[in-house]
Amino acid sequence: MIHQQDHHDGAETTSQRPLSGKTPSPHDDHERHHAPLGLEIRSLSNMISRYLNATMPESARTATGGNVRIIMFLARNQDRDIFQYDIEERCSITPSTASRVLSLMEKKGLIERQAVERDARLRRIVLTPSAFDIVDELKRNANAMETTLFEGFSPSEMTRLSSYFIRMRSNLLATGLVSGSCTNQRNAENGRSTS
Repeated sequence: MIHQQDHHDGAETTSQRPLSGKTPSPHDDHERHHAPLGLEIRSLSNMISRYLNATMPESARTATGGNVRIIMFLARNQDRDIFQYDIEERCSITPSTASRVLSLMEKKGLIERQAVERDARLRRIVLTPSAFDIVDELKRNANAMETTLFEGFSPSEMTRLSSYFIRMRSNLLATGLVSGSCTNQRNAENGRSTS
């Protein structure tokens, strides 16, 4: 630190400029104190979840976090038959949990279970018109969130960022310790989405 004379009142003050002559920047402070990148990513993911929850349209609030994931899975796969075991596998939940969650969704008017001709024991799961309305609302909200999230990013920055996420996901999948499931069993049983 160096001392400088304040020319306005004659008082001697201590400057924050180091002896090297370099003025500290907020970036320097960040370099010294930033969290590990994995924690930063998790923190951002949690923040995105909170933002989406805070901005969720009122018409979509009949669907809880676990319901939303199932609704979006069904919407993405509406061109093929989806059965309970598909949801169990996709969301890594037990048959009893899947049955309970789907029964609640049926009571809410979000899904229907329909018989299939080839096997009377099977019931395909389809979204109701009200659930498709929720899908539309959630997509609009997610698009608005992305616009806010990536404000000021160039197309090339977006492309690089996407490639980094793909590489990180591949690194974790390569360990064999995790899968690409949409949620884990504990969160599904609590009716909460993963962050």
